[in-house]
Amino acid sequence: MRDNIIRAAKMLVLVAVQAFLLNNLNLFGCATPYLYIYLILCMEVDESPSKAMLWAFAMGLLVDIFSNTPGINAAASVMLAFVRPVVLRLYVSRESLEHGSPSLRTTGVGAFIKYAATATLLHHTLLVLLCYFDMGDPAGLVLRIAASSAFTLALILMIENLRR
Repeated sequence: MRDNIIRAAKMLVLVAVQAFLLNNLNLFGCATPYLYIYLILCMEVDESPSKAMLWAFAMGLLVDIFSNTPGINAAASVMLAFVRPVVLRLYVSRESLEHGSPSLRTTGVGAFIKYAATATLLHHTLLVLLCYFDMGDPAGLVLRIAASSAFTLALILMIENLRR
C-alpha cells in the first residue's frame, strides 16, 4: 500500500510538471518533452503487466485531461507499459535487476541509455503519429519524433544523474 501511495504522489508531481510547464515548452516549434513517461520507465521489473498498464493509463489520461487531447497520451502510455518488459530485456540482463527498477545505477549507463532511448522513441512515435497524423509531411513527423525524443531523453538523464 505504501508503494502505491508513493507512486501516486510521483505520478501527480510528474503530471503537474507536464501539464503546467512542459506542455507549454515547444523548442524550435517541434520538440515538446513528455517527461511523465519517466515513471513508466522506472517501474520495477517484476511489476505485473496489467498493473503497469493501469498506472500508465491513469497517468496518460490525467495528462490528456490537462492537455485537452482525446486519449492520445493514454494510448501511447499504455503501449509503452506493454512493450517495456520486452525493451528492457533487449538491453538489461535479468540478473542485474532481479527485483529492482531500471536506473543508471542498477543497469549501468550504456544499458539504461539504450533502454530509455528505445522506449522513449517508441512512445513518441505513437504519440506524434496519433497527434499530428499528417502523412503529407513525413519529414516533419520524423523531425517532431526525433526532437521530442531527444529532449525527453535529456531530461530523463538529468533526473537520473540527480538521483544518483
